Amino acid sequence: MNMGLSKNSSEGFSILFEKLPSSDEQNVSVQSRRQNPEEDWDYVGQEGKLSVDIAETQDEIVVYATMAGASPDKIEVYIHNDLLTVRGERQRSEDRGADSLNSLKLIHQECYWGRFSRSIVLPTEVRGESARAEYTRGVLKIYIPKYTSNARLSVHVVEE
Repeated sequence: MNMGLSKNSSEGFSILFEKLPSSDEQNVSVQSRRQNPEEDWDYVGQEGKLSVDIAETQDEIVVYATMAGASPDKIEVYIHNDLLTVRGERQRSEDRGADSLNSLKLIHQECYWGRFSRSIVLPTEVRGESARAEYTRGVLKIYIPKYTSNARLSVHVVEE
């Protein structure tokens, strides 16, 4: 079993990933952060935007994000109240190996390579501490349970 942590290990971790038996599927667990210093949320410099689809069931919000070229150790997922932030870095396979793009002459480029991020205000209250995620074949799926209160609240009636 191959496991790893992303940065911020002094404050705990922001994402934990674990390889599944299949070589192209990975589980990603998401940590909710109640207190979050602003410097953890901001990147300096240019970065790309991440495209997402958001769906819901009766019990949870499901977020899909395509991120071809990203490794789980380069993906960070944060949930702070109703704000979901996903960020990471995409690299071409050539950038990872001995052959760099310096030896290639690009003819046409549409793909964004490098850092990316996306922050989304979720449509309902969620239980971020119970969120989970999967990274399979370049698609990150984040499952975030909706907050439901089963508590029966008594309302005091005042006569005026």
